[in-house]
Amino acid sequence: LDEKKNPYPIASHVRNTRNQEDARFSRTLVRKCLERGEAMLLKSVKDDLGADAGASIAELKIWSAMCAPLLTQKQEPIGVIQLDTTDP
Repeated sequence: LDEKKNPYPIASHVRNTRNQEDARFSRTLVRKCLERGEAMLLKSVKDDLGADAGASIAELKIWSAMCAPLLTQKQEPIGVIQLDTTDP
């Protein structure tokens, strides 16, 4: 997270491509994960989040996802780990 608590990628990996710059993430999932302060496992993102799914999820065509916060010992967020798939 930057100074304004906005997420930005530090490391990423996209399978089946050589261009790792294709890596993108859902700010909606990251925000919800940080707000809850706990890991989220979404078998069907659209069904699990409903109207709160957000434009980035639709744009990225995310089907399932896992997002887990990285917290300091004082429970302050410093980042997240997000894994997702576009495969149904």
